[in-house]
Amino acid sequence: MRKLLIPIFIFSVLILGYAVYQDSQMKKRQELEQVIQDAHQSLNIVDTNPHNMILGDQVEIMMTDSSDQFILKPKEL
Repeated sequence: MRKLLIPIFIFSVLILGYAVYQDSQMKKRQELEQVIQDAHQSLNIVDTNPHNMILGDQVEIMMTDSSDQFILKPKEL
């Protein structure tokens, strides 16, 4: 009985760990999709603003050292 109980316990821990891993990955994916959706909404608001002075062809997007920050750099003519 004890020989059977130990593998069952190990298997159940592995299954539970995998379920927790999948849940965390799903939450990360949903959070990323929400950020992308918010970015699209913000971009649409900026694009429809008639007082916007920056045209898309005049700037390029550059990544900073941090992966979650971007800067706009004027393109050289």
